Amino acid sequence: WPPRRPREHLPYARSLVAPLLFALLVAFFFGVTGPVRGGSAWFSRGTAVSELVLHGQPWRAVTALTLHADASHVLGNALAGTLFLSAIDRRLGHGRGPLTVLAGGVLGNALNAAWHQAGHASIGASTAVFAAVGVLAATQFVVSRRLHATAAAAAAPSRLERIAPLVGGLALLGVLGANPGSDLLAHLFGFLAGLAVGFPVAWTAAGRRTHALTQ
Repeated sequence: WPPRRPREHLPYARSLVAPLLFALLVAFFFGVTGPVRGGSAWFSRGTAVSELVLHGQPWRAVTALTLHADASHVLGNALAGTLFLSAIDRRLGHGRGPLTVLAGGVLGNALNAAWHQAGHASIGASTAVFAAVGVLAATQFVVSRRLHATAAAAAAPSRLERIAPLVGGLALLGVLGANPGSDLLAHLFGFLAGLAVGFPVAWTAAGRRTHALTQ
């Protein structure tokens, strides 16, 4: 006592390639655009202005992820994104993981634009970072469900333990996403978008692994 619980088997080897590439890309784009106070044309053409995203320029939901206000904005997103992406890659793979996070970030910006309709502008990779939090929570939830389905009754996770990844994701959103001056709704929509894209991808990936193991 206590009973031994089944441990998660991470299907993909640890690699820093994708997380470091993310950090380097964020830094590279900042080197090209400079800070927002510099008045670069990149900001006027790439910022996620809500009415423009909704009416004729949907690519701004993507380009806004590459724009940052200042060096501290870049550093925070690079560090957090690297950490979360590394964990996601262990579960989804080094191609599927980053693509899922990118899809969540773009969807989060689109949802944020749809909520505001007009008069709102958003920049920064933080929407994708919080999408990564949502994806990570979704994948961990799926893993917990799979472990519960295969565990003996005495060792099965409790209901609270199974929803812990979602609670943890919301806690991270509250701790990291509510700083003064931050776009809280963009962070929230990024997290929700990460859940939305993360669940089907995680279920599909887990189903394929289970099928492969039974062959």
